[in-house]
Amino acid sequence: MIKVNLLPAESGKRQSAAKKQSSPSAVPFYLLLMLLYMAAAAGGYFVYMESVAAAAEVAARTSKRDALKADVQKRQAEFEANNLRSQEIEEKYAVVETLGPQNRIFWSEKINMIAMARLNLAVYVTKLELEEQIDERETPESVARREAWAAAKAKDAKLATPEPSPVKQPIINQTLVISAIAYGNDSSQRLAQIRSFYENLNAVQWKRETGAQAKFLDRMASEFEQLPQKVDRVAGVDVIRFGFRIKADPQLDRTSADLDDSDVVKAEDGGEDGVSIKAKRNEEAEVLK
Repeated sequence: MIKVNLLPAESGKRQSAAKKQSSPSAVPFYLLLMLLYMAAAAGGYFVYMESVAAAAEVAARTSKRDALKADVQKRQAEFEANNLRSQEIEEKYAVVETLGPQNRIFWSEKINMIAMARLNLAVYVTKLELEEQIDERETPESVARREAWAAAKAKDAKLATPEPSPVKQPIINQTLVISAIAYGNDSSQRLAQIRSFYENLNAVQWKRETGAQAKFLDRMASEFEQLPQKVDRVAGVDVIRFGFRIKADPQLDRTSADLDDSDVVKAEDGGEDGVSIKAKRNEEAEVLK
């Protein structure tokens, strides 16, 4: 459809100019929109920088914490190792102290009493022999320490602390062997000499410099094991060779003073609690060849 403008030209120009003057401008809107975008971008950049700084601080603090934790673990391991070493040294020192046990037997006294027991008798001691067996028993503290280490190792397979070495203490077992000969006109007199020597050993006493009385049977078994007797001839005279084997009480050190009889028996037998170290020391006195 064709439209025809019948208005004058000037009237149409005024009308279009009025329309242009009445329509609002878009420039302020775009400026406002641009400012909002810039503010949002600045806010986002600020938040991003703050988060980066916070992440860097967290990383630094985490690294410092890990370093401190590693240092604490290292010092703790060193402390535990030093503590175990200190305990082991203390126990070894205690074992060294026990090498001179409080209940030791003074064999020089026993030898003097043997000489006293044969006085006025036709009995001559030909040899004295001391058999010695030392059994080692692990200390209760050492057992507890190694059990604690085993439990800690079971919980933490990466445990760096080495296993503590066992610390053992000695139990000294000694046996005195007396070999002798008895003279007499006949066998009955020789046997009587042997019996008198046995009775004297059971009754003889020794006075120490302190004034205390010591008996031969102190810390010795009351029953003597008799060695096989043999009739022999010495310097043309008939004699009987005889002997006694006498066990001494186990000499316990200070740390094992609280052991019960079962522990002592087990140690004497070389049981599970002890490793037998056998030593034999001979003290021979050739009175008559």
